[in-house]
This record gives sequence, C-alpha cells and structure tokens, in this order.
Amino acid sequence: MEYDIKDQAVPLPEAVSNAIAAGYLDFAISLIDGYLEKDIPSSMRRRLLMEKDLIRRRKSHYIYTYEEAEELLEKAFADYRRGMLEEYISNGLLDWSYINGKLMLEKRLVDNAAKRCSLLQDGIDPDLKRRDMCIKLMEEKGAARARIGVKETLRIKDPSLYGKKVLVNLPFIKPVDNMISSISLENTSGNIIAIGDEMEEMRTLRFIDTIKDDTSFFAEFSYDIEAIKNGRPEEEAIMENMEEYLKEEAPHILFTPYMIELAREITKDIHSPWKKAEAIYDWITTHILYSFMRSYAAIDNISTYAAANLKGDCGVQALLFITLCRASGIPARWQSGWYVTEDGVSCHDWAEFNISGKWYPADCSFGGGAYRRGEEKRWKHYFASLDIFRMVANTSCSKALEGKKAPADDPVDNQRGEVETCDGERIGRDAFETTLETVSFLIL
Repeated sequence: MEYDIKDQAVPLPEAVSNAIAAGYLDFAISLIDGYLEKDIPSSMRRRLLMEKDLIRRRKSHYIYTYEEAEELLEKAFADYRRGMLEEYISNGLLDWSYINGKLMLEKRLVDNAAKRCSLLQDGIDPDLKRRDMCIKLMEEKGAARARIGVKETLRIKDPSLYGKKVLVNLPFIKPVDNMISSISLENTSGNIIAIGDEMEEMRTLRFIDTIKDDTSFFAEFSYDIEAIKNGRPEEEAIMENMEEYLKEEAPHILFTPYMIELAREITKDIHSPWKKAEAIYDWITTHILYSFMRSYAAIDNISTYAAANLKGDCGVQALLFITLCRASGIPARWQSGWYVTEDGVSCHDWAEFNISGKWYPADCSFGGGAYRRGEEKRWKHYFASLDIFRMVANTSCSKALEGKKAPADDPVDNQRGEVETCDGERIGRDAFETTLETVSFLIL
C-alpha cells in the first residue's frame, strides 16, 4: 500500500507515540506491526507504514553517543571544553533524540555547534561580501543580472541496485517572470525520457536506465537571472482567485490554535497586508535561530515545529512564514532550488507572498543571519528582494513528481533528485549521491 505526505497528518496511536517519544524505536515498530495485523482504517494503515519508514530514518540521523559527541567537539573546536555539551543541550542549541533508550546527537552536530554555539570566530565571509555587492548593485541600478551555467550529476552508489531498471527525477530550472529566462539545456546523459513542462510546480528531468557500476544521470544547463530591488506597492489589496495560496495544506501548513494565536499576536493592530507580511518576516528573523535539520520527512508538522522550538533551517523558516501569512489572510507560497555562486552550488528554500497580484520574495534564513550579525541593510533587503545567486526548480512543495510511483525520499521538496525502481520501489538517499557544480557565472 502506497502512502503520501498528507498521511503524516493522521495521528498515531498513543502507544506508538509514547514509544517513539521515549526513544524505544524497535518497540515502536513491534507495536506498529501489531496494529497492522488489525482491521484498521486505511488512512491509519498508510500512516503506520509511513512511520515505520520514518523510524528507520530517525535511526540514521542520530548517530553519536554523548561521549562520541564530546570527543568530536573537542577535536573540532579549540574553545570547546568538556561539559559544555550538557549546557548546549539544556539550552536547546543542539539536536538530539533518544534512540532505543540512549541519548544520541544528530549527525550534523559539528556544523550546528559552529553555527549555533558560537564556537567559531567571526571572520570575513566571502559569501556575505557577494550578497552585499549584489545588494549595492541593485540599489544603484534597480536590478542585478547574471548568466549562469550549472551541472547536476546523480550516481547510484549501492551495488545491490546494479542490474535494476530505475526511474530518476532530477530537478530542472523553471522560467520565472521578472527573474529567470533564456533557459538552455546544454547536455544530458543519453537516458533522458522527458523534460518537465514549464508549468510543473516541481519541475524535473526524467531518466530511465538499467544500473551498472558506471551509470550516472546528469544535466547541464544555463540561464539568465535578474534580481529586482522591490519596494512597497502604492496600492495594497488581496486579489481574488488566491484561495490556493490561502488554504491549509496538510501536514506542514496547518492553522492550529497555536499558529492562529501567534499570527494574531505578531500582526496585532496592523491593517496593511504589506506591513503584516513584514511583521511576520521580522518576527521569524529575530526569533527563529538557524539550525541544520534532520530529514523533513521525520517532522510531522514543520511550521509548528519551528514556532514551538524557535529553530530551523531555510525550508523550515519558509514554511513558518507561509503558514503565518496564510493564517493572516496573505497569500503565500514556496519557492526553492539552489544557491549558486562562482564557487559552488547548494540547496536553498525561501517563500513568496502576494500583494495586489504581484509575488514578492521573503528569505527568512538569509535575513535572520544578517540580523544576528547586525547588518540591518541586508536584513531588510531579504524582505521583498533576493539576489542573483538563485536557481528555481520548485514553486510549491509537498507535491507528487510527474511519473513517480514510489513515496518520495524527500516528500517536501526536490533539490537533489529522486530515484525508484520502475516497479515503484523507493530508493533512499543513502543509495545514491548527487553532485552540483557551477560551470560558468558571468555578471551582466
């Protein structure tokens, strides 16, 4: 029986939830197996099948014992001293979970400690210099432009899959009004079967091939990007036919009582739609601390997670912004793809909100980083404006990819590709690797 991301909104039986919360994951699986033998609603059956998969992922995310974590931090940071880890955990700075009764730290421990625990000395970040250069250009000329070439390669690394025929969905760039144009697919591996339509909300290139030890799937493409310096519109209105961007979308965009109350608190006595969106951006960037995250699939409600734990990475913050905007009557949606510079490519997510029929971006994670560095100009810039270091593949999230049969490995977004057998068997991310490269970068 297949499941999809909406099934994550179905509540788990209390016994299963208690076992997971206590960290007795093997016991939770045995409880789930017991429920699956019963005559239960089909939605509950799908949810329990999903949870068995999520438990497997949780085990793969939390990999360091307390003692191993202390040793890693000592080796990684000159300023770290034994005992600091307990303080970091108590203050909610590092991600941990009980795994079969033992406290375990998440596999991105060192990265999170550097970012959240102030263990690295501040220095001149060349990436921030690039952003400031772009912002200055946008202020002087009203826009910045670039021509960019990139390459993505997906390679199966699990020998047990050799000889199997697989379907691969690689993310592919979408044209975006007043942002991305002149897209050119320069080269692909010979096993491509389809190029996703420009209107696909999560656009992909699709490949089919029988896996051998040297099989890879790649695409090289180029595009023009323009980043416009946006300002507040003269007239503000919420347009008709925006219902799609004002509704709940289980499991991650839900108007829970807590989210409704938070949205009201943030926008209290504000009547302007623009000012409401700006107040939500300001609250997120000043209250939500950036944190590297475990797989999104392992979080039941991402926006509520962010608001309750006051932490999250770019996508978590984007979903929180979208949920709070929609709960406040402001249309909002997801946008994501890659962050591209001449030095390399990484995955990145942000949000958009709509005023008077025009979509404006909001990059809460970049804004929050600027706020914490005391860079007010950059902080304010990422409300309503972006930069030229973007590739957009997704204008929505939590959607099914075209032609895909198996449950998605990443059910929220597609930035590094999805793989499944042609029989519809999901292949997890631990079985393949994706390489993202900058081929060319020219500021126009």
